[in-house]
Amino acid sequence: MSVAPRPPPEGILTKKQYDYFTKAVCICVNVPCNILNCEFLDNYLFGSPPKGGRMLVTVMWKSQLDGEGSGRIMMMYHVVCARILRRKFDCEAQNMESVYNLCEIDHVLGPAMTDVNAGRLPHVKYEEAGPEKVDVRPYYYLDEDEQIRLDWVRFKKDGFEWTYTRPDIFPRFHRTVLPSRFPGPKPGGTNDVLTTKPFDILHILLPYLTDKAFVSLLSTCRTLRHHALTTLQPQARERVIAHGWAIPLRKEYAAAPQVTREAGVMIDPDNAPLEGDWMLYLCNVHKSQSMRARRWIWATADELRRAYVEQKVGSPFADIVAGDAPDAPRVKSPTRLRFERDVRNNPMGGRCPPDW
Repeated sequence: MSVAPRPPPEGILTKKQYDYFTKAVCICVNVPCNILNCEFLDNYLFGSPPKGGRMLVTVMWKSQLDGEGSGRIMMMYHVVCARILRRKFDCEAQNMESVYNLCEIDHVLGPAMTDVNAGRLPHVKYEEAGPEKVDVRPYYYLDEDEQIRLDWVRFKKDGFEWTYTRPDIFPRFHRTVLPSRFPGPKPGGTNDVLTTKPFDILHILLPYLTDKAFVSLLSTCRTLRHHALTTLQPQARERVIAHGWAIPLRKEYAAAPQVTREAGVMIDPDNAPLEGDWMLYLCNVHKSQSMRARRWIWATADELRRAYVEQKVGSPFADIVAGDAPDAPRVKSPTRLRFERDVRNNPMGGRCPPDW
């Protein structure tokens, strides 16, 4: 649909990957519903096709609708990034308070930057997010038309191909431990320094280990491997659930085919089974490139949340505390109230709930 298409060089993305990553979510005071599903049209343009009686909408990323007011920027997120963002900002409920809080993010942090910092919000340390610490700035450049572009080939060559992976493909969950997973018959007596100690000691020790150390230790002998697949499955379950990124969000689970949900091969975030091969699932989420990309996005959303909370303190959007007592009531600031009014003044903001 672009008049001047500039797709990535051939061989960088598959067609499925390209089609998947053209989907985006626009969050802004001045777009219909304030939260709008879009498709990338190239040259900073995004379009929202007509749906449910709506009109065709075209928006431009980084557009400056007015000098300093509520429409100064169009925030664009990929669909999965937007869902994780809602989770991190406690905005999963489809109500106006969630819309207010999401639209406020860039007003607290400031407009997105330009040049090699294109798309980055101020105060957010993107390159420090998660163990991957991806810094994309060295790969951006200006083309002959002074438009910012990504050096796809060098980015892939330097080992970042995993970031192209869909971050919502979860490993299969097994409701039972397959017999082939057990290392032979149940072990008998042992005489090593660890397995001869009371098993409660191991239960106390294991939570202090990283996932890698946890799995490695329980793979050192047949006795520990047997415990890993039986007695210690609850510990593996706790680790998976504690990560957050390793299981689907409610929206993702609800969108899965009914046959997938009924088969129990996808974890229900609200009803994670007590039984199952959680040890295998824990291993697989750390081997999966899709989950690696998801972990990176999850960490980036955490970093964005940190910057937002830090910058909101003392800003015009911060609540006003009425008194010095620890339990003093808090009221919304005049700036926040005016902002909410601007959001409500969106002709479609109060009538059409977010459809993402």
